[in-house]
Amino acid sequence: MTGLTVAGDTSTSAAICFLVWRCRRKASMAMHVAGGVWLGDE
Repeated sequence: MTGLTVAGDTSTSAAICFLVWRCRRKASMAMHVAGGVWLGDE
């Protein structure tokens, strides 16, 4: 992660977007598991 500041705004934004997407996906799956609403086979 040390190269983000050197890479520039575009790479930083892309990395942030990826991290946010991954966090939201984890949170979403965690909520499904916690609520017992496990739909599909993901």
